[in-house]
Amino acid sequence: MELPVVEFVRRFMQHILPDRFYKIRYYGILSTSAVSRKLQQCCGLLNQNQILSSPYMGLTTYEILEEILGPDAFTCPCCKKGKMVFAAPVPGPDSS
Repeated sequence: MELPVVEFVRRFMQHILPDRFYKIRYYGILSTSAVSRKLQQCCGLLNQNQILSSPYMGLTTYEILEEILGPDAFTCPCCKKGKMVFAAPVPGPDSS
């Protein structure tokens, strides 16, 4: 989508709140007060059982990604044998 500069600025300015106003991020069922009661009420209105745990509960991030993306997602693209792992970079001899 292409917009003239004036229209872009007009649309952008609509997202800026006036002085002494603040954005309420979580309101209603997303608010932090009485979450379990509200969630239970929503599930009751939808005739759905409340999900108590995730199928990924207890798994590491790596295991979850492997479950979602498949076992070949972390295979080295060069040698096709080894697995790529995420680690902090090792400082070289020049860094201090």
